[in-house]
Order: sequence, then structure tokens, then C-alpha cells
Amino acid sequence: MEFDDFLTQPKWQILELIAKKPSSPVKISEEIGTSVAYVSQQLKFLEAAGIIKKERTREVGKGKPRLIYSISEDIFHITALINKTPEKKKIIPSIHQKIVLRIWMLDDKDLIYFSEKLLWRVEPFLEDITQISIDTKKSKVTISSKNKKIESIIQSFLKEINNKISCEISPATKDPNLFHQIYNSEAITV
Repeated sequence: MEFDDFLTQPKWQILELIAKKPSSPVKISEEIGTSVAYVSQQLKFLEAAGIIKKERTREVGKGKPRLIYSISEDIFHITALINKTPEKKKIIPSIHQKIVLRIWMLDDKDLIYFSEKLLWRVEPFLEDITQISIDTKKSKVTISSKNKKIESIIQSFLKEINNKISCEISPATKDPNLFHQIYNSEAITV
């Protein structure tokens, strides 16, 4: 079966929910406003395809242990409608590809371009970075790190591009709900 078949609205809603936060069939059914039986049927289908996995939790109060569903692995499903070279592909992404895709999700093409170039500069120091986020309204990249060498690399980069974007180093992480998060060392894994 083609991966596209899993992108119908009901299945996509379920995938979207459990990608954000692993959930039980009951919680999923409450979120999308349908029956637990329908959600369970869709979950079995998605699990059989290897897209999601389930784990039993310990007993919570009285009753049976609950099942919690989560994404089995990060997947990109890319459809490229490019003249003379249309392509559709499923990719199991590297950390670099995950970060680049988050950058490509921005709307501002200049911000995409310069953020991607900045990523190439700081990527060798990724293990020292806890978060990279972008304030899209101000075209400002914030990199959370305590490594002082990253700061000099960024200053050199900003000078080369005539400060077309701004960038700051912050020892503390920013609230991910306020900015477009490109990288979070806790959320993006191999």
C-alpha cells in the first residue's frame, strides 16, 4: 500500500496528534471527535503498516493497563512537482535533514536561505547546542549554547552576509511556543 493512502484526513489527524504527543485511543477519539472503536481500527491499520507503535503503560488506578501509540520512526514523505522531474519519495531522515526541513517550513525565502547557510556553519557544534529557534517576525535566529566558539562563528557569518538576518547566542533555551523551532536536542534524535 502506498504511503499516500495514510494521508487521508482521518488518518492524518491521528498521525498528527500522536506525532505531537503519544496518546491513547480514548484521548485521540476525544481530540478528533469520533468513536474509540473507529480510532482503534485506524490505529491497527497504521500499526500494521509500521508507521506507529504501541506501548502498554502500567496500570493507572483501577482497570487494565492502557495502550499509548506513538510514531515508530521519523518519516519524510516528499512530493516534488518539478518540471520534467516529478518525484515522490519516503525518507527516513538524518538529524541534518530534519533541521533543514524545519527551515524549509518557513515562509520567507531569504530567511530560509540564510538560516540554512547558518546551519552549515554551526552544524559541527550541534552537540553543544540545545536549541535553534527563529523569530520569523524579526528574522532573528536564536541559538542556545554555552560554547563561546559558536558566537565567533556566528559573528563572522553575519558579517559575510551583511547582517541580512540577525542572530544571538543565549545560554538558556527559549519558549518553543513563541518561535519557529528548528532544532531541539531533546526532541530531534537520530
